[in-house]
Amino acid sequence: MDSFDDDLFDTEEQDVEEREPTREQIVFLIDAQQSMLEPSNTPMEALGLSGKESWLQVATKVAAIVLRQKVISSDKDEVAVIFYNTRETRNDEKFDNAYTFLKLEEPSATNIRKLESVSLQSFDQQIGSARKTEAALRSGLWTASSLLLKKDNITRRVLVFTNDDQPVTEKQGMEATQDTIEGMAKKKVAMQLFPMVQGDFDLEPFWKSALALTRFDGEEDFEESEQVGTVADLQEDVRHKTYRKRPLNSLCWQLGEGFKIAVRLYAVIQPARKGGHEQVDAITLEKLIATSAMLDDTSGEILAVGEERKRVQPKTFFPNLKNFKDTRFPMVYISREELQQIKSSAVSKGLSLLGFKPLTALKEYHQLRNPSFIYPDEKSTTGSTVAFAALHKALLEKEAWALCSFMRTNSSDPRLVALLPQREGEDPSGDWQPPGFNMVYLPYADDIREPEQNTTFTGGNARPEVTPEQMEAAEALIEALPMPGFRSGAFANPALQRHYEVLEALALREEPPDVADLEDETLPDFSAELVQPFKDAVFGEGYDENAKAAGKKRKAAGPLDDAELAAEVEALDIEGLAARGQLGKLTIKQLEKYLKLQGLRTSGKDKAERVARIQLHLDSKPGPSH
Repeated sequence: MDSFDDDLFDTEEQDVEEREPTREQIVFLIDAQQSMLEPSNTPMEALGLSGKESWLQVATKVAAIVLRQKVISSDKDEVAVIFYNTRETRNDEKFDNAYTFLKLEEPSATNIRKLESVSLQSFDQQIGSARKTEAALRSGLWTASSLLLKKDNITRRVLVFTNDDQPVTEKQGMEATQDTIEGMAKKKVAMQLFPMVQGDFDLEPFWKSALALTRFDGEEDFEESEQVGTVADLQEDVRHKTYRKRPLNSLCWQLGEGFKIAVRLYAVIQPARKGGHEQVDAITLEKLIATSAMLDDTSGEILAVGEERKRVQPKTFFPNLKNFKDTRFPMVYISREELQQIKSSAVSKGLSLLGFKPLTALKEYHQLRNPSFIYPDEKSTTGSTVAFAALHKALLEKEAWALCSFMRTNSSDPRLVALLPQREGEDPSGDWQPPGFNMVYLPYADDIREPEQNTTFTGGNARPEVTPEQMEAAEALIEALPMPGFRSGAFANPALQRHYEVLEALALREEPPDVADLEDETLPDFSAELVQPFKDAVFGEGYDENAKAAGKKRKAAGPLDDAELAAEVEALDIEGLAARGQLGKLTIKQLEKYLKLQGLRTSGKDKAERVARIQLHLDSKPGPSH
C-alpha cells in the first residue's frame, strides 16, 4: 500500500483543508414509548444496573456516565437529552411529542444528578409516555437538529436509543422523515443508533436506509460497524476521545537553501495528569482573574499599556545571582529585547535538514523520551504535502532516516532529532497508523555514559558477584511476566482514578467511595510462589523483607549540666575574644551558651544584639586590681 495517494502529485489545485474540530455536541434522542418502560432484564455491572431497570432508565444512565466522562476529559463539549413519543411537549420549536429534558450545554453536576434521579414514577408524573405516532421520531429529529448549530470547529452527533425497529411505516411519513435526516446531513450532523433490545434488531425495514442518508463524508453506503453500536461501544468511544490528536504547533521544515515546507507536530503519547486549579471567590464561587499593573513611583498612578509602560525597562542582569552563587563573569545589564535576540540568533525555530543516515545507525538507546509525530501542513504552505510525501517515499525505499536540528520555540534549546519514516497500516496493537515521520529526540555525547564496572570509583560500594543460581532465578521470573498485546492506554492510573472519584463525589454532593474498593490494574497478576525462588536465591532462605534491620539506636543528646556548660564556655575564651573585638566570629549557639551560664537573656533579633549584650555585661564587671 502506498503511503500517500498518487493524487497528491497532480498539479491541479487542491481543495483547501478544513479546520479540525476541537469541540463536540451530542444529543441523546431517547424513545419514550411504552415498550421502553418495560424492564430490560439485562444486568450491566459496569453501569451499576441490576436488570430490573427499564430500557429508558438504562439510556438515561448511559447519558449520565457520558456526562461524567465529559466533565473530566472535555468539559467544553455540550450535551443535550431529548425524549420523543412523550405525552407532554416541551421544546423551543413546539414540535409535538418531543420533550427537551436537558438543554444543550456544558456538563454540570446538576444535570448529572437530574439524569441519575430519573425513575418510572417521576417520568410518568413529569413527562409521560404517549402512543406511538408516525411523526414522533421526526419531531425528535427536528428538535435535535434545531439545537445543533453549524460551526466549522464543532462535530455534531445525534445518538438514538430505541427498541422500535420500524418507527415509521407509511410512505408519506417515511419520505418526510428521510427529508429531515437529509437536512441533518447537510448540517454535517452524524446519527448513530443504539438498539435497546436483548436479542436481534432488524435494521432492514427503516434504520438501514435512514442511517445511510446521514453519511456526509462522501460515502453513500450504510456502515453498520460505525453507525450502530452498543452501550459498551459508546463508553469506549467517549474514552478514546478523551485526548484528541491535536497538533502541538505548526513548524517550518527547511529542506535546503530557500526551500521550506510546513509541518505539524503531534504528541504520540502523553501522560494523564490532574487538571489545573483555579482561584474562586469564597462566597460567590466566581472565578478570580489575576491582573498586574505598573505604578508610577511618585504619584502611585497606574501606568497605561502604551508609551509610558514601554519606557519602563525591566532590570535584568546577567548572570543572575539567583541561579549562580559564584560567577567569574562580571554582572552586566541586559534588556529583555537584547536577551531575546541572543537566544534566537543561533538557530531559528523549526526543523533544519542536516543529512541522512541508514536505519542501522539508529540505536535503541538513542531514544531518551517519547517521540513526536510530524505530518504535512498544507493549509500553512501550499505544496508541503507533495514535498513531504516525496521525501517520505524516498526514505522508505532507501531504508534511511533524516537527521535534523530542532527548536520548538524561539527560547527552546536546540536539539538533534531523527525523523524516522512510518508506513501506513496497522501497528502491532491493531490500531491504524498514518503515514508520516516519527521524530526521535537524539542524545548529545554527554547524555550517554557507560556504567562504571568499579563502583568504588564514584564512591559507592563494590557490586557483589552474581551467581549462576541467581541468574537462573531472575530469568525464570522474567519469563513468567510476559504481557502479550500490552497497551499502556488500557490501564487506568489508580492515583488519578481516586482523584477524580473524590472530585466527582464532592461535585455531586455524595460520599466518596472507600479507597479499599479502588481497583489497581497496575498490580502484577501472578502468584507469590513465582517470586519466592528469586528472593531465596538473592537474599537467602528465610529472608523477611518486612523485618526492620537491627541496629543500635542513637541516644538523644540531653541538656548540658552546669559543669559541662562552664567547661565549654571556658574553652571559647569569651573575654579574650571581646578584648580583641572578635566576638562576631562565634556562632549564635556559642554566644547563647555564655549568656545562659551568666544568667542573661539568650533570645534576640540577631547575632549583633547578643554580642552587644555580652560586651555590655563584660564592661559592667569590675576590672582587675592594680
